[in-house]
Amino acid sequence: MRNIWVYIVVAVVALGGAVAIFNAVNNNNPTSHIKNDNFEKKKSEQEATLGIVEPDRTFGTIETAASDIILGKKNAPVTIIEYASLTCGHCSDFHLKVLPEIKKLFIETGKVKFIYRDFPLDQWALRASIIARCAGPERRYSFIETFFAQQKIWTRGNPAEGIVAIAKLGGMDFEKTTACLQDEKLANAVVKERLTGTKLYEIEATPTILVNGDRYSGGLSAEQLRVVVENKLKIQTGGK
Repeated sequence: MRNIWVYIVVAVVALGGAVAIFNAVNNNNPTSHIKNDNFEKKKSEQEATLGIVEPDRTFGTIETAASDIILGKKNAPVTIIEYASLTCGHCSDFHLKVLPEIKKLFIETGKVKFIYRDFPLDQWALRASIIARCAGPERRYSFIETFFAQQKIWTRGNPAEGIVAIAKLGGMDFEKTTACLQDEKLANAVVKERLTGTKLYEIEATPTILVNGDRYSGGLSAEQLRVVVENKLKIQTGGK
């Protein structure tokens, strides 16, 4: 278990450093194409106003996995996949502010199925994901929702105590929680899901949203995701 956590933390730190350097370089690079920049800026502002956003990468059909948590009808025409970390603030915002609207408009009406996948950014997210999986398939997503809803509380101070408190709230006693956290099979499953996301879909940020194979790194607002889904539905129904 220690080796797994060390591996994850080292990988995340390295990745975070690379992203920070990349962003710093791009932000500091002067450009000689002022007219093009102004045009692109204006276009981006217009698109943002309309809720339009383009994917940063497109993949083919993404198959569901046996371990996937699926909300909605399995044969829904549009599939949303979220890669998230339970300690990620933007992921919490997505679950509290964006997903409820998408559920009401599309998931509960059978138009979209939503899949959650683990992409822990630190050892606390890893441990929280382990607890959620240990709760069993029927209760796993309830734990995930609770970890996101209570994120500002359980991650403050001593996250280890916070995780134990959430587990207790969900009906796990201390012995059960300890056994779960020592379960290497569960830990390996979480790590594997993260590594698979990196390998197949080049996931680098959380939340990352995939909609019918189109990748949106860093998440989407409720309005942006609504527009993306509606456009996908038009494609699936031939514009009707």
